[in-house]
Amino acid sequence: MTHGFDAAKAVEAKWTPKLDLWLGAKYVVTPATDAQEWTGIDRVLTARHHAASGSRTIEYKCDELAAQTGNAFIEITSNDVTGRDGWARSCSADWILYYVTPDEAILLRPDAVRGQLDAWEGTSRIAKADNGDYRTLGLLVRLEDVRAVAEAVLAVPGDQPPDLWPAVGDCTHQGGRWNRGPGHFVCADCEELCEVVPPACRHEAVYYRRDEDDVRCGDCGATFKRRAVRKR
Repeated sequence: MTHGFDAAKAVEAKWTPKLDLWLGAKYVVTPATDAQEWTGIDRVLTARHHAASGSRTIEYKCDELAAQTGNAFIEITSNDVTGRDGWARSCSADWILYYVTPDEAILLRPDAVRGQLDAWEGTSRIAKADNGDYRTLGLLVRLEDVRAVAEAVLAVPGDQPPDLWPAVGDCTHQGGRWNRGPGHFVCADCEELCEVVPPACRHEAVYYRRDEDDVRCGDCGATFKRRAVRKR
């Protein structure tokens, strides 16, 4: 990851097919548009067997040196001439997949990375990659410190791809809308999944309102108890 821009792109091009294949077992993997790539998105993922709708975005960072050095290259400045922020500060994807080749995937939330930058800057050496007219700056952060803030550390391809949707029970949208799915309600804001108890109302395609611990049908007024279930 301390390579120059062109070399780093070549490394990502080399390993991206392996990541696409691994994630493709669980998601429909779609390459990002040029506009999305500029904001730090490499792939758009849609779940193949998920009760919730929508998609998740992810940025790949592939590092061929980390396994030997024990350090991750956390880019803080992409261009030291223009001052453009590095991916650690600017990534707009839902997730960052930091891939320590050949077989370790560290799944990170961008906000978690940004929240650690001040601490890492105090303990990590700055590395500089020469790109001719400008340099890219990054922190050499110990892999163990990066793993400590990760959502998951997985073997590729040994482990199953991660669940990129929020964990059940995370929803705090008390007044949010709930879409009725087959036997379940799905929060329209964060996609938390809850089981219908009992399954009395048959208005499958309408939105529901959250009422404290219940969900109320907007058409017939039927009220259902919420009971969190693990998403598949």
